[in-house]
Amino acid sequence: MTTLVVGFSKRKGFAPLSWVIMLCEGTKFSHTFIHVYADSIERDLIYQATGSGVHFVGRKAFDECAEVIESYPIQISEEDKKKLLQWSVDNAGKPYGYWQIVGLGLIRLAKLIGLRIKNPFSNGDKAYVCCELVVAALKHLGMKGPDQLDQVDLKAAKRMVLRSLNLRG
Repeated sequence: MTTLVVGFSKRKGFAPLSWVIMLCEGTKFSHTFIHVYADSIERDLIYQATGSGVHFVGRKAFDECAEVIESYPIQISEEDKKKLLQWSVDNAGKPYGYWQIVGLGLIRLAKLIGLRIKNPFSNGDKAYVCCELVVAALKHLGMKGPDQLDQVDLKAAKRMVLRSLNLRG
């Protein structure tokens, strides 16, 4: 068995988009990521979707720009770790889903007036936002989660993680 960690963080310093996300979501974090240790290179890796797209970054570089607010260790088999890393490499380099973020905002606005809409900028797995990427990765490992990934927000990602750990969310 090995451990992967799903973390929730916020940007350090002047970060207006991070502040807007926290305000809209009602959370103390604006980002989610997966942290895994790569034995073969003896390095901690952060897998995430940011404005520059889907990518890996070293822990030191991540810690320079982000503050981890919450983190949840999940035990997985070595085979699942390999499966996760393969899936992650296969999806690295995909663009960030800027329009999906706009769509999530529209979903939130529609809820305020009693409407339930789907994300009008849904694009499957052609681009990712952070919470969608984390949920897709965990679902790839067989964990239960939302079917409509383009609808996933930070709270839904956290609920999925907590359910997988049998904790209340």
